[in-house]
Amino acid sequence: MKKFFTIIICIFLIIFFSIKVYFYTYENLANKRIAQVIELQGANNSEYEITYNSFNYTQGFWDKDIIFKNDKEIKYEYSFNRKYNIVKVFAIENKTHLPVTNEKTKYPLLEVKFNNKNEIINKRELDL
Repeated sequence: MKKFFTIIICIFLIIFFSIKVYFYTYENLANKRIAQVIELQGANNSEYEITYNSFNYTQGFWDKDIIFKNDKEIKYEYSFNRKYNIVKVFAIENKTHLPVTNEKTKYPLLEVKFNNKNEIINKRELDL
C-alpha cells in the first residue's frame, strides 16, 4: 500500500512540474514576442505599466494588458497565440474596445506573425 501511494505522489509531481514548465516557457515566449511588437509600434519598452499578464484558458492565448505612461487613457491588450505564432494588439478605453480607425490610440493596432526564429514574417494593421 505504501508503494502505491508513493507511485501516485510521483505521478502527481511529474504532472504538476510538467504543467509548470509548459506555462513558464509559454510566458517567456509571449513576453519576447510582445516586446518585439511594442518595439515595432514605436513605443518605449520601459515606459509602461502591466495591468494583466496571464494565460487566457477560454481563448488559449497569453494576454498582457499594458498602459503606456504617455497614453494613459488607453489600455493596450496584447494577445499571443503560440499555436499560430501570432500577436494581436487591441485598444480599450473605459472598458470598451476601440475601433481600429479610432484616432485616440497613439500606437497602431497590429497583427504580427512570427516564424520559429523570432523573425517577423507578416505585419498588418487590424481591421475589425
